[in-house]
Amino acid sequence: MVRVACGARCATVVVARRGHGVPFGYRVKDSSSADSRARAEPGSGLTIGTAGCIDGPLCVVPELWVEIWDAYQAGDLGRACEAQRRATEVAAGILQFGFLGALKAAIGERLQIDCGAPRPPQLPLDLEHRAALVERMRELDISPARR
Repeated sequence: MVRVACGARCATVVVARRGHGVPFGYRVKDSSSADSRARAEPGSGLTIGTAGCIDGPLCVVPELWVEIWDAYQAGDLGRACEAQRRATEVAAGILQFGFLGALKAAIGERLQIDCGAPRPPQLPLDLEHRAALVERMRELDISPARR
């Protein structure tokens, strides 16, 4: 395990080596919050050589994760950490409503398409929670995607 910091945030990264010797961070735990779920923190992981991340919230606002990548590749760690802070804020804002149901609802709102309900045992958001999610997305300045 490796501990890395991105600004005031700290994460524990479990790193494995693929056959070609490139480090692959396959689990990054954000230890700066009470949430015990493993969360991908690409801004932190990139600093130790991970190739990227797989995460649900990036499907809603992929441009934030692209900004993390672009800033890191350009050597602008300040901009990468700021983009990571924003991505973490957006992820937390969406995931406060659950996981799959919230992600499908947020993607549907963003793309203006029906993403359907998650498979059982996961549940879709009810109308009250979906309206609260849409309001939270507005507060986070997540607007419908341009087509």
